[in-house]
Amino acid sequence: MKSELLALIWKREKLALVSIGLLFCLFGLSLGIRQTSIWQSNHIYNNSTEAIEDQQAAKRAQAQLEDELNQKYEEYGDSQKFWQYVNSVTSIDQVTFDQSTHRYKIDDSYYSSYQTEQLFQKTTIVKNKENKTTQIVGAQDILNSGYFLIGNGDLSQYIFRGFFLFFIIAGFINCFVDYKTNFVLLLRSSRFSNKKIIQTKIVLGTMAIVLSAIVATAINLSIVYLRIPHEYINISFFYLIAFHGVMIMIGLLLYYISLLAGVICGQLVTGVISLFGFLLGLSFISSNLQTYLYYLSFKDVSGSDYYYSVNLFSLYPSYQAWVIICLGIILLIALLYQVTVVLYQKISFENRNQFILLLKLRWPLTIFASLFTAFATTWDMSTVINPLEDETRQMIIDGKIMQAVLVFLVMFMVFVVVNYANRILDFLMCHHRKAHVNK
Repeated sequence: MKSELLALIWKREKLALVSIGLLFCLFGLSLGIRQTSIWQSNHIYNNSTEAIEDQQAAKRAQAQLEDELNQKYEEYGDSQKFWQYVNSVTSIDQVTFDQSTHRYKIDDSYYSSYQTEQLFQKTTIVKNKENKTTQIVGAQDILNSGYFLIGNGDLSQYIFRGFFLFFIIAGFINCFVDYKTNFVLLLRSSRFSNKKIIQTKIVLGTMAIVLSAIVATAINLSIVYLRIPHEYINISFFYLIAFHGVMIMIGLLLYYISLLAGVICGQLVTGVISLFGFLLGLSFISSNLQTYLYYLSFKDVSGSDYYYSVNLFSLYPSYQAWVIICLGIILLIALLYQVTVVLYQKISFENRNQFILLLKLRWPLTIFASLFTAFATTWDMSTVINPLEDETRQMIIDGKIMQAVLVFLVMFMVFVVVNYANRILDFLMCHHRKAHVNK
């Protein structure tokens, strides 16, 4: 019976699952080819006579500007007028005073058109809460490289791009599409139980999206390793594989969040807006939490070159920490799975065009969504991290509380209107008809 149900659902959903998988793989293929082509173009330029001539021209321009700066220094001295001139022709951060020659110099790298051929830039980080630093290629450098499916930038700000977007879309449409057709009614009127139906759909969808992610990642990594000489890939292959594995786990978590949204929402527009609003709120909370973890880890360090934009995998770069993070993700996925299965069995499709299909969930979800939105949009760790006076900090906190209350009230009214739109419209129409009759 289980194989019959799986075959039936596969027959219905194979087009959507295969299409998402192919698009996923094409995305990995196109990104790999495009980014490695850029690297190859830079590699050819960096080894050409044109690059040598450009370097020489840059050095001449640098020497000329240094002479002009020192001439102005002799004219103005170490005055505000001199530094205004410096700021007008170059970046002040690039100008240093050489004690041995008693002349101002410009950083050699400022005018250099040379681009490093190493695939990843190294990041200077603090080591073990000491004033010692070390340079490594870390998780953030993989994100910033732009060569891989997982995005370009801070993880919490890029969940709606490329790699993770496939998980979100696949999760939401898994059950939602059935609500707009008679297929779900066909399944529910068959001999299969609701529990078996949703479990089979979840298993099939999970297998399809994970397999698609693995194949797309393999294509992406293969192109990078085939088109770029290995001596320029300055990172362990096993580290890359492990990091992509963790990213797939995060994608799977987003899949199950989207799956739950697709199960309880009956309207496309409001459902998608609510889902993406929730995920955006999660990214805000995640960014604040990571900032606070950074503060706790490095608040005792002075003179650190550790970058401020961080993520959990940069803060805790060891494999052991990644395993712990993945275990936490697995627990969340298991919880979401159980909640989805239970709620699916309780849904009635008599009112399947409503915003929230479960009537008993409308008020709890309205309160939760309002509180969540207020917290996500107003919570700011800068009041903890920045050295502020107590009075100033209290003023900021009071202002944030007022903002949170205002956001809560606005979102509460919005969700009430969306949930009871039909009743509100019926009431207004009835009132309008009565007023028309009285005239």
